[in-house]
Amino acid sequence: MKLGSHKILGAAADVFFTLVLLVSVLAAIAALGFRGGPSAVRFGTILSPSMAASGYDVGDVVYVDREDGYDRGDVIVFYRADEATYARPFDGKARTIWVHEVIDVRTDETGRRAYLTKGSSNAGDDGRYVPEDFVLGRAVRLPGWLSALLGFASTARGILCLVVVPCAVMLVLLTRELVLILLEPAPVSYWKKTFTARLALALCTAFAVAGSK
Repeated sequence: MKLGSHKILGAAADVFFTLVLLVSVLAAIAALGFRGGPSAVRFGTILSPSMAASGYDVGDVVYVDREDGYDRGDVIVFYRADEATYARPFDGKARTIWVHEVIDVRTDETGRRAYLTKGSSNAGDDGRYVPEDFVLGRAVRLPGWLSALLGFASTARGILCLVVVPCAVMLVLLTRELVLILLEPAPVSYWKKTFTARLALALCTAFAVAGSK
């Protein structure tokens, strides 16, 4: 094989490896953003039609934007709990997450703000005020294509299609290039350079995926 052909194949592999890295990072961000405590959750999925009247449909992914306070009309992401739990400071435990609209705000004698919420499609409010320390942030709607992509990337099927299969192909290509380095003396210097670059990309991909576990 001529060196020119090597370079063409190398350039194609570079593009492929870079795309795999970018997709893996996206999948890792999605996986991390959907789980964890208040400091970790950055995305949420609409699971019921209670906010359909405001354009939040089942399956939509929203970005959680943390702010110091919220006003009437804001759509917030919060942990749902009973009155006894809300009466105490937040204990750091993850609970069922709701996405509803603020319809009233009050502040108690200690300065702790709380929000009465309601699903815009529901007839009544949620029946209790949510203390500010149980609020994860304001829900920001994402473009439809990005919402769908993040939702898919956070699923087991998405990880398989967007990360596992491309990484398997990347491993095969790396193995092939290593064999070429060992068996073809003429383009050794070129292949060593490209192999090292792609190996670095592969390691970055591995770290990105590992970070989402």
